[in-house]
Amino acid sequence: MVELARRDGVGKQYVSRLMRLAFLAPEVVERIVDGCQPPGLTAQSLLTSRVALPLGWAAQSRRSASPHASEDDNLRPNSGFPLAAR
Repeated sequence: MVELARRDGVGKQYVSRLMRLAFLAPEVVERIVDGCQPPGLTAQSLLTSRVALPLGWAAQSRRSASPHASEDDNLRPNSGFPLAAR
């Protein structure tokens, strides 16, 4: 990550935040792009570690499909890596 950051002239933390997005299920990405995701699940919230999603794509897709995700604890505040399994 350090080398990528240095090469691109950005900070290591920025590269780390962007790399998190590489682990999103394709269906989750499509929902975000189409604006059909739960209110708490946005690209910005994923970049700033405000939500936690499981690592598995199937589980990510199930959790991000709920229109009431924040109400049924599918998207939880997170203090670490946003895709960490809980």
